[in-house]
Amino acid sequence: MRKSWFGSPLAFRIIIGLTLFSSVVTVVLTALQLYTEFDRDVSHLEQRIAEIKQGYASGLVTSLWRNDETMVQRQLQGILSLPDIIYLEVRDRDGAVISVGDRKSERITAHRVSLLYNDRGTARDVGTLTLIATLDGVYQSLFDRVWIILASNAAKTLIVCGFLFFFVQYLVTRHLTRIANHLMTLVPVGQISALRLERKEGRRDELNTVVEAVNEMQHRLRESQDALRSREAALKSNVAQLKEAKTALEQRSRALERLASDYDEARARAESSSRSKTEFLANMSHELRTPLNAIIGFGEIIAREMFGPLNNDKYRMYANDIIKSSTHLLSIVNDMLDLSQIEAGKTRLIEEIIDIHEAVGDALEFLRPDLIANNVRFVDRIDDDVPTLRADRRVLRQILLNLLSNAIKFTPPEGRLTVRAGRDESGRVAIAVEDTGVGIPQTEIETILKPFGLAESELHRDHEGTGLGLPLCKALMELHGGSLKITSEVGYGTTVTLRFPAERVERELSVTHGT
Repeated sequence: MRKSWFGSPLAFRIIIGLTLFSSVVTVVLTALQLYTEFDRDVSHLEQRIAEIKQGYASGLVTSLWRNDETMVQRQLQGILSLPDIIYLEVRDRDGAVISVGDRKSERITAHRVSLLYNDRGTARDVGTLTLIATLDGVYQSLFDRVWIILASNAAKTLIVCGFLFFFVQYLVTRHLTRIANHLMTLVPVGQISALRLERKEGRRDELNTVVEAVNEMQHRLRESQDALRSREAALKSNVAQLKEAKTALEQRSRALERLASDYDEARARAESSSRSKTEFLANMSHELRTPLNAIIGFGEIIAREMFGPLNNDKYRMYANDIIKSSTHLLSIVNDMLDLSQIEAGKTRLIEEIIDIHEAVGDALEFLRPDLIANNVRFVDRIDDDVPTLRADRRVLRQILLNLLSNAIKFTPPEGRLTVRAGRDESGRVAIAVEDTGVGIPQTEIETILKPFGLAESELHRDHEGTGLGLPLCKALMELHGGSLKITSEVGYGTTVTLRFPAERVERELSVTHGT
């Protein structure tokens, strides 16, 4: 892609730019120079007119004072012969006019001089002199100089531009053309030759920097091409591996689909089995409660000897054992029925406003015989300003009875049972039941919260239980939108915390409860 010198766009644009710039500068400088010379010529003309006024005015005054018109005419002809003077006019004090010349020129300058005669120290007006000079000579001189200056500057501009054109072409554009041709010959493969310019060795300028940059770019391009080919090979290998992985994933996906299908079937069977179990427990619990209530009723009739004396203490003891065992069994059946109804989604809360002080006091009053029998001390730490709750009174009483009875059961004699209640920073109401009993290992807390889950430690085996109380309490708290949390340390005691959501808080109490 080699271009001739006259076909170099860069050099041509440089010359055009220099020519325009030089022309603008020439015009501006020429205008300044011509204005200066024009002003100087006009000043010279004004100076000559001033000399005429000083040199000829006195003679004209004398001639006018003597009324010598012939002499005035001669004097005016003498002044008219001077350069650039084209018209003279003398008007005496009587209004007579003497004039010479004409006013044909359009570019003129006019001057008027009062003629005064010194009559014995008194200045007397004898007339006026009007003098008109043409500026044609000044303008003609100006035009001549314009052509000379423009022609000389144009010649200089052309010479300088021509020199610069060949100079730029030789030093810059031909090398740029060489660089461009070299870059266009670059190919992705094959041997890449280094770029060299046809110029003297040892020169250091911007072109050398460009050449070094081009050669460095070629070197990096070759390295990038080699790296690209390596990556391409690695990519092909990765694609093959991905295809194998895709095939393996498809096989695993089909296996997972089969497992999912099996899982869905197993889950459906488990749900069906769970529903059947729930329905069975509900039916069985209902069927068991009726005869148990009858057994308890008959046992109380016998124990109280309502139809006559038994005449034997063993019968009375057996009757009390029947009542105690039946009552315990009825409690288990009731818990199973409650759990089954919760799992079946059939439990409905009957909500009302509950005073926590009263709810805890009612549960404690019911369990007071157990407190006294086990010699456990009760501590009330319920805040006086604890708010009321919107909850199911029967359910809350059932929860409190379960937690308090567990705490009493697992607390040794002379132990302590503490109930705390208050509002936390998030607005929730918390009720905590603390005991100083045997405690629960951390590994068994999750177990005891599942239905029929019992702690396996030696400390718990001496106490009877079905493993339904805590799971039932947890399920009943979740029905209220709350939670049940257990923290415990073996040998130091257990704390069970109930938390009711803030939306169940009704109002702050305005009365103070005693402990």
